Amino acid sequence: MIHLVDLSDHCSHSDRNLSPVNFLQFSDQQWGRMAGCGTAYHNRMRRPEYRKLIETSGFRLIAEEERVPQKALDALTTLTLAEPRWKSMSERELACSNWLVLYSDPTQIELFRARTGITLSKFGQLAARQSSRGRRGRGRRLGGSLGLGNGR
Repeated sequence: MIHLVDLSDHCSHSDRNLSPVNFLQFSDQQWGRMAGCGTAYHNRMRRPEYRKLIETSGFRLIAEEERVPQKALDALTTLTLAEPRWKSMSERELACSNWLVLYSDPTQIELFRARTGITLSKFGQLAARQSSRGRRGRGRRLGGSLGLGNGR
């Protein structure tokens, strides 16, 4: 399965004065009062929390790519993190605004290999090689390293 996870503060999409990590300054209780209405709610899980969910659910991570905007990294220098769970995470983990992830249900691994002749470790190597090639050329959209063309 392939997922593109938007980890940014969704309010920052329409208000350019807000950073993609603006919502990390609010406690869970404050956030629940502000955004817990159900119509505009978005969670504030960070990449390591999603990754743990995926792995504890029995899925195998094959490849991933992240987008870490400088604006988010800059904002973290002055922002006070409201929740203790975020304080053990790196700046890159906190600032990641988009995460493209490819993972597989372990029961499908043999089926994938049988159909393509490619092992999942080989697929990961191919994705890494494609990613390093893409970084040398002109700009490339998120997703290029996973063999998704220009990310559209």
